[in-house]
Amino acid sequence: MGATQLCLWATVAALSGRFSYGSPFQRRHLLPVLGLWGVSFVLYLGNLALVWRTEVNSKVARAQVRTVWIFAVLFRLLLWWSQPIEETDFYRYLWDGRVLAAGVNPYAYSPQEIAEARDQGTTVPSLNRLAQWLHRSPEVSTILSRINHREVPTLYPPLSEAVFATTALMTPEHASVSTQVRILKGALLLFDLATIGLVMGLLRNLGQSPARALAYAWCPLVLKEFANSGHLDSIAVCLTTATLWLLTRPPQCKVREGTAIRSPSRPGGRDWLAAGLWSGAVLAKLYPLVLAPVLLAHWWQRFRWRTAGPICVFCLVLFGGYAAMPSRPKVTGAKAAEIAEHSGFSGLETFLRRWEMNDLLFSIVYENVRLDNAGHNGAPWYSVLPISAREHLHRALASLNDTLGLGLPRSRLAFLFTQTLAAGALFILACALAWRRWPEDPREALLRRAFLCLAWLWYVSAVQDPWYWTWAMPLVVFASRPWLLASGFAMIYYLRFWFVHELAQPTLPAGLTGPRFFDEVVVWFEHLPVLLLVAAAWWSHRPAPASLKAVRLERRRESPVQTE
Repeated sequence: MGATQLCLWATVAALSGRFSYGSPFQRRHLLPVLGLWGVSFVLYLGNLALVWRTEVNSKVARAQVRTVWIFAVLFRLLLWWSQPIEETDFYRYLWDGRVLAAGVNPYAYSPQEIAEARDQGTTVPSLNRLAQWLHRSPEVSTILSRINHREVPTLYPPLSEAVFATTALMTPEHASVSTQVRILKGALLLFDLATIGLVMGLLRNLGQSPARALAYAWCPLVLKEFANSGHLDSIAVCLTTATLWLLTRPPQCKVREGTAIRSPSRPGGRDWLAAGLWSGAVLAKLYPLVLAPVLLAHWWQRFRWRTAGPICVFCLVLFGGYAAMPSRPKVTGAKAAEIAEHSGFSGLETFLRRWEMNDLLFSIVYENVRLDNAGHNGAPWYSVLPISAREHLHRALASLNDTLGLGLPRSRLAFLFTQTLAAGALFILACALAWRRWPEDPREALLRRAFLCLAWLWYVSAVQDPWYWTWAMPLVVFASRPWLLASGFAMIYYLRFWFVHELAQPTLPAGLTGPRFFDEVVVWFEHLPVLLLVAAAWWSHRPAPASLKAVRLERRRESPVQTE
């Protein structure tokens, strides 16, 4: 089955050459590629069924581990050399790396401002240095011209920028664009391969077969997003998994008069290192912050007030990461008018205020609170809230905006309200998971609760890009089985490119264009089946009322004892 998947990925790699930048869509053969991904996912599920039935310490299990590693590396080597399919984010990575390698703060200027400085001239020293550099390197100038949303400053945190800069220093600026892309993808793939080893370590920590790491190592979505597309998320995924690996290591025990006593009553080296790695993950991508309630509760139930130590380590590393970035330019007078002022978080702010893509739960709420589509024929079919209710909500939001002096544009209040609602729901969920009673051995509970935080972060977000699901993939082996299907359904997202290019005119039922049909209809088939299966699994495994009452009474009789 692994050899069959290798043939499938070799075919994908061969077809990827048709997806070069600027090539016409008609020659890209997207539908055959999607079909190959679908077949690969079916084989992937079959492989998972095989490794799940294998005994932990058997010879077969050890052979499976070797097989998982061999094919995981072969899959990635094939796709590392391939052309990224329907992806351009790596051009921003390459550009940011060049800017930071030149000693310029990557948050100071947007790519558009630098392009204008090259064409129109500038007297700002750092901006002028970048503009002259573009004149002498056609390859870097080509990279700049291919960046999406060039008017938006970068939104990536410092550690990711440092990885980009490291690969830029390793690559001559006159190297071909394809060479620069492969070197960058190779660096990001190292984090991906390390994650496979860490997932195996998590399984060993819990006494499970490390061959189950196939759930991550052979996942078609992971292979596509990291080995083929070269997404930076592999950095944060690796560091987050390393954090959890340290926290789930078997406790060190010492023997006193023949009795094994759990040793650590205060944070040890593992906890300090875990806090530093968690901070590093946040410095690579901000999403690991959602794990804060669960991680803090895990530390609290072990160390109580001594949890302040790991928190201090986390904050110091986080502050140091941002402080290590090059200083921002200080320009006044006539020079100040030549450039826009960007904060280190202006790109992230733009992302949170404007971006919406491939979402379901967020879209259901947003389309029922916005005013500009109420009562229109162009509104989605699930936009059903009366206009009067929406107007009342908007008046309340506008009043709150004026009272607090937030200065938010009224046209974006509905979107920001939905963002706040989603963030609040996610925070409540994370706190509820953290507040739940922790078992005597909390390691498996920690991994399961961390997975649920990351999974629901994806499902309530305004942007459900498929590579964001890779955040939860290292922990999917500790969740209920329906979650394993999410990575396959997430790849339906790439069908949107076909709808955009082939059905751009309103020729579909109800006068829908291809993009609207995907956003309002196909997205339901992408997300709803998994959500329904997860809900059914939860409902079938929930305790019956009588047994639940008995469990609560038993817990009240027990008094957990902590020994030092």
